[in-house]
Amino acid sequence: MTDKSRSVTIGSYLALAFAIVFFSGLLQSNQWYGVFDFTTLNGSFGTMVQSVSENGDGLKTAMTDMRGKGGNGARDGFLFALTLIPTVMFALGMINVLEHYGALDAARKLLTPLLRPLMGIPGNTGLALIASLQSTDAGAAMTRQLKDEGLITKRETDVFTMFQFSAGATIVNFFSSGAVLFTLTLAERPHLEGVTIKLTREAHKPAMVPSEGTKALMAIVEECGQELGLPIRWQEVGGGSDANLTAALGIPTLDGLGPIGAGFHSDEEYLDLASIAPRIELLVKVLTRLAA
Repeated sequence: MTDKSRSVTIGSYLALAFAIVFFSGLLQSNQWYGVFDFTTLNGSFGTMVQSVSENGDGLKTAMTDMRGKGGNGARDGFLFALTLIPTVMFALGMINVLEHYGALDAARKLLTPLLRPLMGIPGNTGLALIASLQSTDAGAAMTRQLKDEGLITKRETDVFTMFQFSAGATIVNFFSSGAVLFTLTLAERPHLEGVTIKLTREAHKPAMVPSEGTKALMAIVEECGQELGLPIRWQEVGGGSDANLTAALGIPTLDGLGPIGAGFHSDEEYLDLASIAPRIELLVKVLTRLAA
């Protein structure tokens, strides 16, 4: 066991305060103060192009991270483990620095009276608890280090691990979305006397769910495209348009029979001029087929 008689100084409390702020996510931002936040400094992996496909609205690019999509088995597990290494190493490194300045000693003294009656665990698990709100990987790494150093017993490890496993996601979801939902739920009952709040939806775009008529119309478009040598196929994309409104009325609706392009509504928007004539020919053929 580690020596628990080491004195707790003002520096220990300052180190604990810094640790709480650093691992809590309070300063998570792209601003300058983000350098004092664990998640901001931990960063994220970039993305790579997975596939490029052509649809009625232009070129659609699907992105993925270094792990990719659709993997399974030992190979996918190995790549997943690789993604955890930077987070775990960074978390353990920071904990070692904070422990050197007495943060764990201060946590043991301040938090044990709270955590011991509630969960049966010592206060030095407080940093791991706070870290798990941002990163369960960091919280797990800290818990393992506490056990390896003999700062918590096997039973305390089991209790704390079960709490992280079952309650960690609940706490994170509460802070990330619950507060907003509760605010909207209580909007009709404000706390200030004489103040009322009314929420009014001014616009609505219903989801564009393909009907049987839409599927039949798309089959005609695909058939006409094959006859013209144009590889036209169904593509599901995001966004919205007035086509959502007609589709919601049950009218067979397709969104995207125009020329090929990309970068819509931006300064990088472009149009492939060579695709204009073939798309007009396709549209004429479809209209002719429908009018026959």
